Amino acid sequence: MEETRLLKSELCAPLNILVLIGLICQGMVWDNYLMPCLFAGAWLLCLIFRDTVKIPHVLELICFSAALFLCVKYGGRHVYEKSVSIGNALAVLQIFFLLRKPSPREKLISAASAIIQTAIGSQVIIGYGFIAVLAASALLLPKVFSELEESSFQTREKRKFKISAWSVTVIVLTSLVFFAAFPRIRVTGGIGSIGSAGAMQPELETSRSIMESGNQTIFQIEGSDITYLKSYALDTFDGNTWTAGKMSYVKKRSFTKPGPDSLHRKAAVRDLKLMGTALPTDAYVRMLQGNFFPGAYISDQGNVIATMVWNTSENIYEYWTDKLPPQEPLTKRELNSFLKLPPNDPEISRFLAEIIGSEKEAVKQAKKLESHLRNNFKYVTGAPNLQKNAPLRDFLLVKKEGHCERFASALAVLLRMKNIPSRVAVGFYPIHKNEIGDFYNVGSSDAHAWTEAYLPGRGWTILDATPYAERNLRKSRTLVEAARDWFEFFWYTKIVNFSVSEQRGILDFIKSGILVDVKKLIIHMLTLTGIVLSIFLMYRKRKYLKKFFASARGKKRGRILEIRNFYGEMLSELSRLNLFKGPGETPYEFLTRIEGIMPEIAENARVITESFCEVKYAEHEPNTERMRKIRESAETLKTKKRRTPFL
Repeated sequence: MEETRLLKSELCAPLNILVLIGLICQGMVWDNYLMPCLFAGAWLLCLIFRDTVKIPHVLELICFSAALFLCVKYGGRHVYEKSVSIGNALAVLQIFFLLRKPSPREKLISAASAIIQTAIGSQVIIGYGFIAVLAASALLLPKVFSELEESSFQTREKRKFKISAWSVTVIVLTSLVFFAAFPRIRVTGGIGSIGSAGAMQPELETSRSIMESGNQTIFQIEGSDITYLKSYALDTFDGNTWTAGKMSYVKKRSFTKPGPDSLHRKAAVRDLKLMGTALPTDAYVRMLQGNFFPGAYISDQGNVIATMVWNTSENIYEYWTDKLPPQEPLTKRELNSFLKLPPNDPEISRFLAEIIGSEKEAVKQAKKLESHLRNNFKYVTGAPNLQKNAPLRDFLLVKKEGHCERFASALAVLLRMKNIPSRVAVGFYPIHKNEIGDFYNVGSSDAHAWTEAYLPGRGWTILDATPYAERNLRKSRTLVEAARDWFEFFWYTKIVNFSVSEQRGILDFIKSGILVDVKKLIIHMLTLTGIVLSIFLMYRKRKYLKKFFASARGKKRGRILEIRNFYGEMLSELSRLNLFKGPGETPYEFLTRIEGIMPEIAENARVITESFCEVKYAEHEPNTERMRKIRESAETLKTKKRRTPFL
């Protein structure tokens, strides 16, 4: 019965629970389930068999040193990988501490190790699980350090080790440095390619009808001046269907360092199956990085293709882009590809001639065609199918209504008929901006097709013939939905996936002293400052704690804390007299031993001990007379001279 009670107290001890959280977080570095369970099982077994296995301290030191050396030596080249390896070495140290009752100094080391492991493991904790870890750690830390301060009096060491506000502050700041210094890196149990089922296809059939789809969110993206997000460019037309030619999958250029005027975008993918390997981007992409693909490239058509993708719970990618792309001349092969057409329809040729008239300039011809389709045709998502053998003639001369794909297809063909290189682009046009955060919700209803024309002096230029006044009539989200979307986007992009670029931005600000991004910096600094100040103030000297609790909870709470402090001071004074309280010795057992060794101070020790037990275990409020006796007893103990050590 007694063994069960002791085991229960060990399992519920705040320090041991904090160690368990650290070990589970460290296990999350390996995978999401197996290693955390193994670490938790090891924690439980060590507490069950505590003090039954005796390991010499020298052997513990040798094993930990060897583990630390191996982890640092073979833990990888990057700083994050080495920090994870150090966390693994700390797990070895924690196991040794769990197998026996650690000293107060070792308890402090154990708490610090658990905090560091939690900070390192938080880089791979998925979803809102980090909130639970953060909340549990915040609740446990005050109890852990309170017990450490009490246990620092209960030692036979002649060199006292007292918990100070500075030591607590150093530990907390160290954990915050670990949390802020390393970008979020997702670790997955395995890599599996995701097929294109359900994803946007590099194909556009002019004749088919499209019904209004739902508005399932595919991704969210933030950045300034975001317009057309291209997934594919289609350059091959057979009279009905546009497809992506070989150039859409041929690498044209590598990513380069962003310029000073480059615009930054960050996207959180909600449904990777609906996106596929084509990453929607706008303008002229300079640099791109993400956590769900090993690499990506910019194709000959200007779209960004990931070599392969795998699914994580938070798929994030970010890129830097220039609004004005360089005017790169087309090669002869490219020119032929962007002008190639099936045999022209005479009726469409006459239709084209009527619109263009006598205009000879390519730019004005393109604008005339775009304007005519936009102003004289109707946007309808549920328009009936067109004739497959002559869909453009049916659309331009008969139906004169349809979805965006028909407008983009018709404009591209008309441009090519006027010897203007063109292609059809498919992707997304974001219009649903979150009412709270500065980002867009991009869903299946935002899928769009437009035309890109290579114009003299301008290069590739976006032309959109779809009547935008009607296509923008989409149902807006409620305030509750907007708040939920904002929280999820902020959580996954700013907290869970704190990236290298954001880290670099903060470091650059510190180095230069120039405010680059006020909003992001304020969020990070206020969060870190609030945590540091809260924990630091919580562990100030006891006189500040007494004042705080006395004002917050009344005089009773202040007296309770004062008596607990008197008992700690009594243990400190008795240690000066070579009287030490054993780690497993109860207050009354220690009092009985004092009465047999130093009867002259027994009465003073009894007054303080009884008051301490009444306050701690029965929560009785001492009266004024009792407080006077406690203070007198404490002063009497301070006047006693040091005696010969007792065995």
